[in-house]
Amino acid sequence: MQRILTKAVADHGLEWSSLEEPPRSRLDGWFLLGHQQAPRHRPAPFFPEVHEELSKTWRAPYSALTGSSVSAKLSSVDGGAEKGYESLPPLEDAVAAHLCPNTAASWRTNVRAAHPVKPCRTSALAGRAFAASGQAASTLHTMAVLQVYQANLLQSMDEAGPEPESFRDLRSATDLALRPTKATAQAIGRSMANLVVLEHHLRLTLTEIKDADRTVFLDAPVSSSGLFGPAVKGFSERLTHFST
Repeated sequence: MQRILTKAVADHGLEWSSLEEPPRSRLDGWFLLGHQQAPRHRPAPFFPEVHEELSKTWRAPYSALTGSSVSAKLSSVDGGAEKGYESLPPLEDAVAAHLCPNTAASWRTNVRAAHPVKPCRTSALAGRAFAASGQAASTLHTMAVLQVYQANLLQSMDEAGPEPESFRDLRSATDLALRPTKATAQAIGRSMANLVVLEHHLRLTLTEIKDADRTVFLDAPVSSSGLFGPAVKGFSERLTHFST
């Protein structure tokens, strides 16, 4: 795998951090082969286009669309709903009636129903993240079908020699395999963004900020520097305003 990845990285012009050698003690010996540490794992190379597709919804995660018509075609799989790919499992009637008797019926009919307890509203956000993950899982079925077909074509070409029709089919299958890869990256990005929004919501439930004023913080861009990223300054100002 390392050999093929090294060739692929060179072919694509990507950057790949060098593999660090494990530290060696002078007490381990100099001639006899004693205990040797296993080589460290080398992270996979970073592919910029994958990150670009993955992070498209990170700019405004709360208001981002759930997906495009193109990605929907690639992430739809036969029997996906029955297999539990499209949405969270429904809340059991007994549990809904126990947790919130007055709105138990709406919980069963609409997963996005407005729950009277603010922390319980996380179910809608969790549902969005689950659906995005289910879309990513669904695209793996398309990718697997195409990749197995590629492997069969390569085996046939290796055993019987290259044929123009098989070669064209191989190129077509390769291009088609790249499309669900793109859709998978987008779906995973939406899932990660929704989980950040979910964490935003959980933290905001501890404040006195009005619901109407929370949207700007729920829609804060995903940042690796901090949970609320650039919006943290406005968060402090808004919190001070409501506390006075």
